[in-house]
Amino acid sequence: SLRELTHLISEQGTERNRKTLALEIEPSFLAIGEIHIAVGMNNRAWIYRIEDHELVRQIDFVGSVKTILLNSTHCAVLTTNGQIQFMRMVQENAVDSSRVLPEGGDTLCT
Repeated sequence: SLRELTHLISEQGTERNRKTLALEIEPSFLAIGEIHIAVGMNNRAWIYRIEDHELVRQIDFVGSVKTILLNSTHCAVLTTNGQIQFMRMVQENAVDSSRVLPEGGDTLCT
């Protein structure tokens, strides 16, 4: 079972920099960015901060996740319904500023 994720900060290269993150699920996808790790399955993703493994956001998407990409502040998700959803990984307020492309429910790619 893949319910743990172990990562090593390679530039320092000592066992002391090896960290293990206990996961709630067995993920079917994984993405690692500069500051965050995203894991998930089907249409749900959990985003953790690498530094302390704090869960910073749990996201439900309209379709199942085909691909997820992270940078230092945002994630982009391609779903099985052919849409791309962009959003901040750390939600700053109750209003979600995510954006879905194409707008209007059309399919962008499959």
